[in-house]
Amino acid sequence: MAALTMTRLGTIDELLATAPPLLRPPLASLRQLILDIHPGAVEVVRLGERAATYGIGPKYVTRHPPTSCRTRPCTGWRHG
Repeated sequence: MAALTMTRLGTIDELLATAPPLLRPPLASLRQLILDIHPGAVEVVRLGERAATYGIGPKYVTRHPPTSCRTRPCTGWRHG
């Protein structure tokens, strides 16, 4: 796989392909839950960050309002 840059955008399928197999079903379920609650949410998948971010509103992509969340395929949690 080619090196990923922080600005590389992609699809949810590409992101799920990079996730450990055990984490793929929960990530897909979270995505579906978010889109069920907010059908008009904007999904931005940043492969370089290995994250999918969801937000509401036309300016979501350029500034993150309080109505946003992020999912990442991580096997451990580290803050900082």
